[in-house]
Amino acid sequence: MKKKIAFLVSILICISMVMTNFAGFGNTLKEVKANDKYTITVSSTVMADDVWFGAYIEDGNLSFTGENGEFSFLGEEGTEVSLSVDYNPNYIFKGWKIVSGSGTITEGDDGEYYYIIGNTNSKIQAIFEEKESHPAFIEEWLVGENPNKPQYTNAQGSTVETEGVYYVDALCEYFTEHDRDGAEEVGSVPTKPGTYYVKFFIEGDEKYKNEEKILKFNIRKKINITANNNEETYKPGLTYDVSTLFEIPDVAGTPSYEIVANKDNTVAAGAGTIDGDTLTIEKVGTITIQVTTAQTDTVASASAEATLTVNPAKITSNMLNLAPDSYI
Repeated sequence: MKKKIAFLVSILICISMVMTNFAGFGNTLKEVKANDKYTITVSSTVMADDVWFGAYIEDGNLSFTGENGEFSFLGEEGTEVSLSVDYNPNYIFKGWKIVSGSGTITEGDDGEYYYIIGNTNSKIQAIFEEKESHPAFIEEWLVGENPNKPQYTNAQGSTVETEGVYYVDALCEYFTEHDRDGAEEVGSVPTKPGTYYVKFFIEGDEKYKNEEKILKFNIRKKINITANNNEETYKPGLTYDVSTLFEIPDVAGTPSYEIVANKDNTVAAGAGTIDGDTLTIEKVGTITIQVTTAQTDTVASASAEATLTVNPAKITSNMLNLAPDSYI
C-alpha cells in the first residue's frame, strides 16, 4: 500500500523560520549563498498509517519543499549540499535523484551524498523502499503435546523462535485464562482445545521491518475411530452402507470414504464404486474401505481402514439343476 508522505521542515538556527516553513511546508524559497555547504538529514518515523519524514538543516538558509519526498532548491549555481538520511528500521534508503532542473549528485567515500545545484530552481528527490514483512508462523499441536513457539525468518534466512502473548480473539483484546483455556497465567500458552491468537514483536533488520505480528492457530484433541470388518454375500446390484464398518465419535468432523488398495495379496481383491457412504459392489473378493474425518476447530482429523469381504452366492440344485452345494 502506498504510504502518505509528509515533510516537517525545521531550521535549527531560527525558531521563527521553523514555524514559517512548517505552516507552508517550506514553499517560500530562500536564497542561499554560492559555495556554502549545507547538510540535510531526512529521518522517518512510522505513525499510524502515515509516514512522516522530518528534514533538518544544520546551517544556513537553504529552503525546500517536501511533496512526495521531493526537495526544491533556490540557490546560486555551484552551491554544494550534503545530503544524509537517518536510519529507519522500516525503510531502505535507495539514493537521491534529480527531478527537475540541473546539477549533479555524487556519493562520497564517506557514504554521504553531495548535490551541486546546476541552476537557481532545482528539485531533487529522496528514494525510499519499504522493507518486507517477516515470514512468520506457528506450528499447531494436539492436546497433550508440547506447545510450539511462534517463529519468524530473519535476513540471513534463519528461523528464529520467539515469545508472545496469547489471546482468544482476533483483535487481541481478551487474554487466555487458566480455567477456560488451560493457561498457567493470564496471557500465557493455552492447553485446551480451541482457536487462539499469539501476538509478538519482531525487530527489523537490513531486509525486514519492525513489526507486530498476530498469528492464528488451533489446539485440537485426538480421537480414535474403531473399525469393524464385515462380510456380505454377492448378488447383482448389491449396495452396502460403509459407515456401518466404523464407530466414529460424535465430536468428529464430517467423514469421507474411499476404496483403497487391497493389502493382502493372498486374498482376491473385490471391486466396486463408492458414492458418499454407499458402496456398489461389482465383484466378489475383499474390498478395503478407508474413512477420514475432517478436522474441526477443536478436533483433529482421524482415519481408519476396514475390510468388507464379499463372498460368492451359493447356488442350490433347485436354482440351476446342479449338484447340491455348487458355487460360482
